[in-house]
Amino acid sequence: MKIKSIEKIETKPVYDISVKDVEHYILENGIITHNSGVRYANSLTVFLSKSKEKEGDTVVGAHIRCTLQKGRLTKEQTKIEVKLYNDSRGLDRYFGLLELAKKYDIATKSKAKAEGKGEKWSIGGQVASEKVIYANPQKYFTEEVMKELEVVAGKEFKYGNNIVIPENDEDEETTEE
Repeated sequence: MKIKSIEKIETKPVYDISVKDVEHYILENGIITHNSGVRYANSLTVFLSKSKEKEGDTVVGAHIRCTLQKGRLTKEQTKIEVKLYNDSRGLDRYFGLLELAKKYDIATKSKAKAEGKGEKWSIGGQVASEKVIYANPQKYFTEEVMKELEVVAGKEFKYGNNIVIPENDEDEETTEE
């Protein structure tokens, strides 16, 4: 391809905000940032956008849409959405997991009668509507279901097919005799 034209675009300054003794933090305006400094190379770039999370007419938090633009270990252009509450609930660890469970048949449509209006989903041996599942997630996202979701999350977001997810974060010690 030949270059047809070159246009000058306006540039704006970029700033690096760092806080001593803190790796990452949320600024007053809701932007999540991470200490980088001049010594570190970027290995992950995520674009964030948000919308208000309301309960009735009251804003209680935000839906944050995350798009991975650059990543060394994860698939680029991956998109996820998280829910962050302004109160002590903080980050909703279960938000979006039902969609992942549906995609990989960990949760399946059910015709069985269950609590709640709308479509019923069978997950972890129990049946309920999406609203009921998210109202009491610990009941439906059991340890077994969470382990299955951990495996499919690796398939969904990480590079490669032979990714081994460790059982715990501790390094195993080996000794030679």
